[in-house]
Amino acid sequence: MKASSLLNVWRGLPVVVRAAVTAFLVLLAGNLPWGVLATANARLNPSVPWAALVMACYLWLLWRWLGRRGRRSHLRANPLRGSVWGWSLLAGASGLLALVVLLSVLGRLVSAPPQQIPSHAPYPFLFALSALVMSGVVSGVFEEASFRGFLQAPLEQRYGPAIAIAVTSLFFALIHLTHGLALFAFLLPYYLAISVVYGILAWRTGSILPGVALHSVGDAVSNVVAWRRVPPVARPLVWQTGPDWRFGLALIAAIILALIAAWAFRRMDPRRAAQ
Repeated sequence: MKASSLLNVWRGLPVVVRAAVTAFLVLLAGNLPWGVLATANARLNPSVPWAALVMACYLWLLWRWLGRRGRRSHLRANPLRGSVWGWSLLAGASGLLALVVLLSVLGRLVSAPPQQIPSHAPYPFLFALSALVMSGVVSGVFEEASFRGFLQAPLEQRYGPAIAIAVTSLFFALIHLTHGLALFAFLLPYYLAISVVYGILAWRTGSILPGVALHSVGDAVSNVVAWRRVPPVARPLVWQTGPDWRFGLALIAAIILALIAAWAFRRMDPRRAAQ
């Protein structure tokens, strides 16, 4: 089949199919090389953490290629005004923190399946630290580029923001099936809500850059904290002992953070976001 025929077939596919395939390829292009590099570094010479440096160079080159003319509108890495940066970071950070706190509240309402965290204890400190930080950066950059960029942006143009964010959030949640079915079922509302926050952020600002910053930092910090901390002691369900001050405080904090996020989102004017 000729290239022109393949191109016609591709253009004839529904927008959601083309966007989903493109987003998956972008996600694969970012995560697959990092998996290969990190594995090779761990097996060959973990005392020298070279994989993170090589991946940083590859990430920069791929980001530049994705942002070239013809792909720029779907990547949606548009520069923003300083004031919009401030409101977007406040809105996104408050919304995400509210969901993290609500997850702890959910853990007091239903029994959470045990989460298996890969052990980095056998590896040198610098290798483990650089691998965990780079894993967070890779996830933040390429999940935002693929989902909120190449998937959500075309869907917004075709179906509007509500449907675009809903479809994107469903795809985003499904990729986390790798955590295991039991844990996925427990965390499904969390993944959907997280994606909605990132989706609204991209739509209101017209850019994935605030989401990339928050997603990368959040994942990197979460990886390092999970690596270094002592496993938390499971607290009894509120149905067994009744609500205590920790449960009430977490619920109040989640509500306050959600209100701050909603206020900050309303302060952003999409018409004046870009520089």
